[in-house]
Amino acid sequence: MSYDIKEITALIKEAARSAFTQIKEQHPSEHFFAYALTTLDDVCYVSASVNSEQNVQALMQEQNLPKENSETVYYRWSPCEWGKFEYIKPECFGPVDDILQQAYDGLDDENDEFDSYRSDILDAMMAALEELDKEGFWGSGKAREEVTVFTTIYDSFDAEAIEQTSIKRLNPKLSYQKFNQA
Repeated sequence: MSYDIKEITALIKEAARSAFTQIKEQHPSEHFFAYALTTLDDVCYVSASVNSEQNVQALMQEQNLPKENSETVYYRWSPCEWGKFEYIKPECFGPVDDILQQAYDGLDDENDEFDSYRSDILDAMMAALEELDKEGFWGSGKAREEVTVFTTIYDSFDAEAIEQTSIKRLNPKLSYQKFNQA
């Protein structure tokens, strides 16, 4: 197994910065409160998703649901339901995805390298978001408390554990509590 996790982390960080910046610039009237990096169980790609207050309300309206109900939580915190803000700017992640695919293809099935590889890539996703946060990408003080940043794996039994680990690692206590009150 041969890959440079520092290089992968740096590429994910820059791809995320580019994707999140572009979407904020293209939608200046949206009040974005959630930023996520997502993947699948095989971690052969990374993608970005965002959510905004306006998007949640539009999704609820599309489903003919009242403004606040039990489904609100689902549309608020499930990137796979973020509609137009799911899988934003995939072109930003092209170089990352190429490296991940090469690394995945180079795994030795007989040596059970996959679990280590998967753990490394999930940690790289969190580390990339953590570095952006340290740079102040999502603001500071009260502004930062209004934003929740996390990673997840679509269609995985591990999704909840990964979300919880990343939410706790990457966010101020208030953001962590908002997510877990849902």
